[in-house]
Amino acid sequence: REPEELKVYLSKEGEVFLQDERVTVEALRAILAGYGERASSTTFLLLADQEARHGRVVELMDAARESGFGKLAIATEARGELP
Repeated sequence: REPEELKVYLSKEGEVFLQDERVTVEALRAILAGYGERASSTTFLLLADQEARHGRVVELMDAARESGFGKLAIATEARGELP
């Protein structure tokens, strides 16, 4: 079975997208919490615009960690267009 991966995109404006849907940080926290036991085998991949605020990146990574995600990954990218 393929390991699960949850991709979250953070724009330079601080907007958060789950897949292609814009979500609030509160909504994302609720979604992450809903993973329950599955979180430990799911990779949380944060794709952050290289101009995104560092504090926002930390906030999202902390949210994933608090929800029990075992694998956290971050990638920065220059991206002019939103997903």
